[in-house]
Amino acid sequence: MKRIAITYGLYFFAGLVSIFLISYAAGVAANYELRIINGLLHTVVLYYGIKQLRIDQPNTHQNYVSGVAQGIYVGAVGTILFMIFI
Repeated sequence: MKRIAITYGLYFFAGLVSIFLISYAAGVAANYELRIINGLLHTVVLYYGIKQLRIDQPNTHQNYVSGVAQGIYVGAVGTILFMIFI
């Protein structure tokens, strides 16, 4: 579970850094309407992180709590790394 969280958390971090650097280079970093891209990235990465958990551990298929915990782990890893980056 933690391996999946770290892997997808790193994907999330890479995506956040990419969005930040591209928007900064394009001169639109102060445009708050572009924050929707962060939300879409977060949704996609969490979806695939939870999907990978269900593939690796099929016994968690009916367990809602394990999916929520996986999403929190993935989000925390990516967000904390991005916070350190900023």
